[in-house]
Amino acid sequence: MESNWKGIKEAITSTCHEVLGHKKQHHKECITVDTLDKIQERRNKEAAINTSRTRAEKAKTQAEYTEVNKQVKRSMRTDKRQYVEDLATTAEKAAREGNMRQLYDITKKLSGNRRKPERSVKSKECKDTPKIFTSQEQITCQLTIDFHIESSTSGTHYLSTWLRLHSSILSKESWIN
Repeated sequence: MESNWKGIKEAITSTCHEVLGHKKQHHKECITVDTLDKIQERRNKEAAINTSRTRAEKAKTQAEYTEVNKQVKRSMRTDKRQYVEDLATTAEKAAREGNMRQLYDITKKLSGNRRKPERSVKSKECKDTPKIFTSQEQITCQLTIDFHIESSTSGTHYLSTWLRLHSSILSKESWIN
């Protein structure tokens, strides 16, 4: 039974590998192939450290790993610098040509694609709510969430009804902004 299962498993995995292929690992745009090779070499050195048997062998492989690690970090820095310089020259070219869409996209990449920080949920008194909500605060938070979900789907009629029903909650200015 065990040998049959191994045969079936091997047939399925080999067929899937042939049809679907191997999942390719995506890396950052700024990393070059040379740096990826150095990273793989560093992984091999790390494996050699873990498999070394004697202290002397381990010390030797540790020194090799340290050297390769420095090379990887240096290569990553130069790749990042080159990538940023290429983006900057492309942005300058886009600005000269008046291609605002490309200029905007490059500026967004260079700035780091930061998202807006999430706003904390505030209680009726406009204070930050604690981690454990009271029942009234849970209802308030749920109403706020329901409002955001429903207002995006059913339009202004729902908005005016919701505002009329929950005007006591929204009486503070910080809720409206």
